[in-house]
This record gives sequence, C-alpha cells and structure tokens, in this order.
Amino acid sequence: MALVKHDSVLDPALSHDLGHETLCTCLTPPRCLPPSKLVGTCELQETLLGEGCWVENAKVVRSVLGCCTKVNVGVVIEDCLVRIHTRASHV
Repeated sequence: MALVKHDSVLDPALSHDLGHETLCTCLTPPRCLPPSKLVGTCELQETLLGEGCWVENAKVVRSVLGCCTKVNVGVVIEDCLVRIHTRASHV
C-alpha cells in the first residue's frame, strides 16, 4: 500500500492502492444514520461529509468530517480530518 502525505489526502488527482490483491475482506456493520443536514448559509469546498453531520452557518474547506459531527455557527474548518462524534464551536 502506498503511503500518502497528509496534506494531499483530498487531492483529486491522487489514486490510492487499496490492496485489492489481498485475500482478506474487510466487513463493517451497517449503519442507519440520517443524512447530513446543512442549516443556513454553509460554504463547503472539496469536502466529504459522513452520515448524520450537522453544519450550521459554517465554512468547511478541503476537509473530511466523520459521521455525526456537529459544526456550529461561524466555525471555519480548513484542511482537517475530523473524527466521528465531534462538536466544533466557538469558545
């Protein structure tokens, strides 16, 4: 498997070697989460949202948000990998 520099994970020209030649299979349990919801004016650029995310009047650029992540009003997330069940808000 090829190693990828962390700042190029979301590069559209990047191709990943997922190891399809191996004999093992990776199984994950099914999830029945609601779709992600965008509330108000949200700006998303080159971003992947997991299931059940809630983004409210925020800006997310070149990032991946794990499932059930909540991004509150006015938050700006750039070049980040955000884990599941994370809340991003102003202090």
